[in-house]
Amino acid sequence: MQTRQIPPRTSRFDTPFGPLLVRAHDGVVHALRPWRVGDAADDDGSNRPIHDVLDAYLSGDARTLGLPCEATGTPFQCSVWSALTEIGWGELTTYAALAELIGRPGSARAVGQAVAAHPAPLVLGTHRVVAGDGRLTGADRDAIVWKTALLRLEGHVVHEGRLIGAEAAGSVRVAA
Repeated sequence: MQTRQIPPRTSRFDTPFGPLLVRAHDGVVHALRPWRVGDAADDDGSNRPIHDVLDAYLSGDARTLGLPCEATGTPFQCSVWSALTEIGWGELTTYAALAELIGRPGSARAVGQAVAAHPAPLVLGTHRVVAGDGRLTGADRDAIVWKTALLRLEGHVVHEGRLIGAEAAGSVRVAA
C-alpha cells in the first residue's frame, strides 16, 4: 500500500519589514523568504506554530528561531549552510571568513552564491554574513531590506547599506 505524500503548505506571514512566504510541512520549514509577486498561499492553518515563532523572533522576544529546516543542495552548499548555523544572534562574519572556515579560502564569491541559494535564509541567519568592507549584499532589493532589518533587530547599526562600527567573526573588521 502506498501512502500519499502531503506537500508542504504555503502561507503568508506579514511583518513590519514586508511579507514572508512560509512553506512547511509538519513543522519542518521548506522555504522562508520574502514574499514575491506571483506567490500564492494554500495554508490550512498548519503553519500557525511557525508564524508564532516568527512573531516572537521579530518582536525581539526570542533570539533564535529553532525551526527545523529541510533543504537540499550540493556538498559545497551544504558545507556553507552547516557553517552558517554556528553564527549566533548578534554575531557577524564575512563571505571570505566563511570560506576560510569551511576550508575553501579564496572562494568568497562561491560562498555568497551558496548563502543566497538557501530556500530559508532567515532560519540560517544568512543576514549575518556581510562583505569584508561591511557592505550588505544580497540577491535582490528584498534581501537587502530584510538583511538591514534583521541586523538592526540584533543591535547593529546600518547606514546606506553598510554596517557601521561592527566587527565580524574571525577578527575581520567591517567599518564605514
